[in-house]
Amino acid sequence: DGPKEIHDAYRVDRSGRGTYDRVMRGISKLREHQIPFTVIGVVTRDTLQAPDDFWHFFEALGAAHVGLNVEEAEGVNTTSSLSESDSQTLLRAFLQRIATLNSASPGIRLREFESMRGHLTAPP
Repeated sequence: DGPKEIHDAYRVDRSGRGTYDRVMRGISKLREHQIPFTVIGVVTRDTLQAPDDFWHFFEALGAAHVGLNVEEAEGVNTTSSLSESDSQTLLRAFLQRIATLNSASPGIRLREFESMRGHLTAPP
């Protein structure tokens, strides 16, 4: 879900330990064996505060395709860090910044933007 401090704030095992180091070991193995990989980053309130760090993390990771899942309260996830009233405004600013960063780094395909592009360019 991005840099260690963001990832480990939300991704913990049953013992309450962050999973970042284990995830990175797995990605290292994929790279070692030249296996292409895609990633999904969950967008939380912490993520909204650090769009550049979030983007540059995935850029340095070498992910060719990134998907964004906006955190929401559903199912077993009974709360969301994005439930505050300003979240929509922060999310909009985050996505605008990500769009700018993506334009400067076109090697990364962003699922949400590609999907939107497809809808915008589809015949009527």
